[in-house]
Amino acid sequence: MKTLVLVVDTREQKPFWTGSECYKKPLIIGDYTTHELEGRYHIERKSPADLYGTITTGHRRFRDEIVRAWDNKVRFSVFVECSREDFVAKNFGGGSRLKVKPEQLDKIIVTMEKRYKLEFVWHKNRTHCKKAAYDRLFMEQMLLFKKKKIVPIRIPRSTISSARVKSVKEKLRKKK
Repeated sequence: MKTLVLVVDTREQKPFWTGSECYKKPLIIGDYTTHELEGRYHIERKSPADLYGTITTGHRRFRDEIVRAWDNKVRFSVFVECSREDFVAKNFGGGSRLKVKPEQLDKIIVTMEKRYKLEFVWHKNRTHCKKAAYDRLFMEQMLLFKKKKIVPIRIPRSTISSARVKSVKEKLRKKK
């Protein structure tokens, strides 16, 4: 079974994971990472309505977050809780009332992908997005371990807490 020490940004309003599955702390970039990937790779989660606001009225703030990621050498991806087709067609709750035309939405996404080298990862729905985010964090962490030749520590989800993570790290330091 795959397990990760998940980190969720304290400002995340609708977190994928809560309770013993993760611990919360302020992240300077994105909404999710793992203890080992913090400062290396993060995921920004967006609902369709949130993404719409982010790329239209909130564009400057989002650009600032991208620049902050570049400055801190943090790679991140935007995981969207709908398909690109549904987003551009505004097939989501409240989408029909939004003013930006579908062609313009598509152009904004393409521009952001090219200009900021931003990866949008589109999903069928929130459930698929959650699973894909976990799988991506797991894959990124395994790549990090392989690169650094580290054997991953397996911690059951039910015991994950920030105190537990600290105690495991301290034990590892003492062994060295």
